[in-house]
Amino acid sequence: MPTPDFETLDHFGEFSLSKAVRLNYDRHSEKAWLELMNVGSIVPGGAEDEFVRVFIGACQSNGHAVAMHRGLRPTTYTSMDILPDVGAVPAKIHAFQAAIIERWRNFTSDDAAQFAKGTTVGKGRSSASYVVKALKTGFEAIGAPVPAYQGVKLSDWSLSELVAYAETRRVMFQGVGDKDAAALADLTSDFMTLPAHPKYHGQEETAVTAQQFPDREIKLIPSAKAAGHSGKFAYAAELSGIPFPRVVSYGFRGDTRPPIEFKSESGTSMQGFLPNYTRPNRQQQIDEYIAEDLVKTAAYQAAQADAKAALLKAWLADKRNEAVVKQRRAAASTKFMGASGKARSPDQLEAGAFDVADYLANEFLGGYVSLTRYAMIARSFACGMGGTVKAGGGWVYCIFAEGAFDIPRKGRHPWATKNEAELALPGMAEWDDVVGMRRVDQAGRFSGPVYLRRSLYLEDPPAFAQIYKIMSGKKQ
Repeated sequence: MPTPDFETLDHFGEFSLSKAVRLNYDRHSEKAWLELMNVGSIVPGGAEDEFVRVFIGACQSNGHAVAMHRGLRPTTYTSMDILPDVGAVPAKIHAFQAAIIERWRNFTSDDAAQFAKGTTVGKGRSSASYVVKALKTGFEAIGAPVPAYQGVKLSDWSLSELVAYAETRRVMFQGVGDKDAAALADLTSDFMTLPAHPKYHGQEETAVTAQQFPDREIKLIPSAKAAGHSGKFAYAAELSGIPFPRVVSYGFRGDTRPPIEFKSESGTSMQGFLPNYTRPNRQQQIDEYIAEDLVKTAAYQAAQADAKAALLKAWLADKRNEAVVKQRRAAASTKFMGASGKARSPDQLEAGAFDVADYLANEFLGGYVSLTRYAMIARSFACGMGGTVKAGGGWVYCIFAEGAFDIPRKGRHPWATKNEAELALPGMAEWDDVVGMRRVDQAGRFSGPVYLRRSLYLEDPPAFAQIYKIMSGKKQ
């Protein structure tokens, strides 16, 4: 039997971040042990696509100390989660667990005394003493070395002392972590709160600006729901002439809004993602893009350089004059061109929400929710590097995309003018289609727990595993 012993969880839903470090004890047998839950690869022999429960501790058997294993568990026992309910920092949890597991790989009965927390005048032999020492090892690994006792200790460690020690150390896991944890608590009941996969944590590619998005193929994340799909998608008649395939897959979206902002005004339901075309500030966004000259694509034909400069100068000078702004808007709006080279008037823009050529030229002109196959691009947009929002932190959402158009790479089609690994989803994305989410910091790095919908694991385990790894930091 390997040391430490571990078992694979029967059901992925057994795991949650708050259960990652659990103290168990039985006062009748005086046994105590830790259960550390994480991805299998944290322990030798574990698989990276499974979650495991690792047993840490020892007890006396036939006069010798033996490592705790599943066969030594009492029939009934008391459990206590060491982690706080919210606000734990996943990186601390991983470091804490890894240090304990690495130490206990070397446990032998002959050397057992080195794994027990001692007293003032000697080594402990109680089951509790081994757990105290393991906890101390973990706390030292996260930069929180705290003495197990103050003053003089002459007696061996009791279960009551162990429980008291563990209870007072819960705060050590807290930190900046998930600042929205408390607010998210009532929104994430349908989601598992997971630490980043230890194999891929911190491995994500550096977020870059839109001009630096790489020109390479990013594969779709297939959905199990694609098998046997009828092929009948929403807006089939309106979109029948578009030359791109419609797929049943998953896509990522970078957004500045945290999950709490998708809650309805009544607080009883969650709203989804609406296309830019439907947003109240859509025209304002177009105005700002034109005025600041941020949009330069093949489908946006501006006036001659001198005339354009004069127009923008006048626009910016008179921006507070509503009548002038309206006039300038109408003039500039006619400069948006379709792929055919035809000018689009403001009225035509309003009527052409599903014109995918216009949408691909300028995202504010279409009735599509913009997703991407490439999580790095979503992270870039979430933190402002994509050029559509101000710099700052945000969130990446993974969304089930039923009937999204799979847009080819730049140059593979006349309408494909950007390297954004685009999945253009017509209409809106319901909140129920959000299967994963994770915070992104100002530099575009993933931060905090990974939230994955429980139903995704039940209905599509391969996609669950792939999305979990990518949102942990795996490169695509």
